Parts: sequence; C-alpha cells; structure tokens
Amino acid sequence: MLTLILLPLARKTVAQLIELGTNLITSLTGNSDFTDAAITAKMGEITAKGTLLSTRQAELVQLQSDTAAKEQQVQDTAAEYKELLNQLANQCEGKTKDPTKLAGGGWTLRGESEPVGDMPKPSVLKCTRGDHDGEIDCSTPAIRGARIYVAEVASTGAGPFTRKYEGTRSTFTIGGFQSGDPVFIRVAAIGPKGLGPFSNAVCCRAA
Repeated sequence: MLTLILLPLARKTVAQLIELGTNLITSLTGNSDFTDAAITAKMGEITAKGTLLSTRQAELVQLQSDTAAKEQQVQDTAAEYKELLNQLANQCEGKTKDPTKLAGGGWTLRGESEPVGDMPKPSVLKCTRGDHDGEIDCSTPAIRGARIYVAEVASTGAGPFTRKYEGTRSTFTIGGFQSGDPVFIRVAAIGPKGLGPFSNAVCCRAA
C-alpha cells in the first residue's frame, strides 16, 4: 500500500502509460538512491513490457478487422504494465520514505490532507413550500468537513429560535407548521471543532 507515492493509472491512455513508465525509468536509471537489484530488475520488466505494449497498440491501429481481440490484448497488457508500475512504486517506497529522494526518483507524491477548521457560516439557504401541508423544503450548499447540519425556526426574524432539524444532509424537509404561516429558518453546520455560525434567517411559508 503506497503512502507517499501518488500513481494515478486508472484513466491514462496507453500512450500516457508508456510515457509515464519511460519517464520514471529515465529518472531512476543511474539514481544512487535506487541502486537496488530488485528495482533494477523491475525496471527491466517495465521496459520490456512497455515495448510489448507499444507493439500491440500499433497492431491494434493497423488491424482494424481484428479490433476486439487486439483491444483485449492491449487491456490485458496494460493491466500487467500497471501492476508492474505499482510493484516498482512499492519497491522504491520500501527502499526509502524520504519524500525528497522519492521525488528525485521521478515519483509524484501524495499531498498532505488539509485539516478541517472551524465551520463557516452557510452562505445560502433556500426554502420553498413542501409537497405536503405544513412542510417546508430547505437546502444549503454542502460544507467541507461538516458532520451534522442543524436548522432552527422562529415566528419572527428576531427569534427566539427552536431546533427543528438535525441530520447529515444539507437538503431536508421540516414540517408541523400551520399552512401559509410565515416561518423564519436558519441553518448551521457542526464539524470537528463544534457548531459553526448560523446563516441569516430566511422567511418562508409552509405548504
């Protein structure tokens, strides 16, 4: 399992795969940080497999009548090539955990995850009449890191407000109102550091 090297293989074309492998082999060849027999052997396998992959890709282009079979061959060879690249990445990461040395070997490193801070004030709150009597549909854009969303209601914009909704979805329906009566609603998000500030109160009438 790679923890430092980022190896995005899933969406690459055959040409992009070969280019990636070729660039890595170039960067690793003669690099004193990776003069390991196993790594050198894996690089040789990748070079050979890359040559085979290039040949089969060229055959696929030339032999249109045998497209299905050649596509399968290319897919199978590409899967083998990806596996070899993963093995090489694991070997290099097993050799050193030094990000500088890994980057010097041509590897792209995973970025550190950005910590979640205080929850921001929801910028937008949309409220519309619900599908059933006494209901109001509410939605606010999802907030990164939010674990829970809460909604409070009041009969006036000045409050007092009462908790009406608490859940993981930023789109929700609240009910139990008198049809046609004005309701003031505000929302906030709860994250790792607790409850964030509430949005501006929005006035809506229940269905």
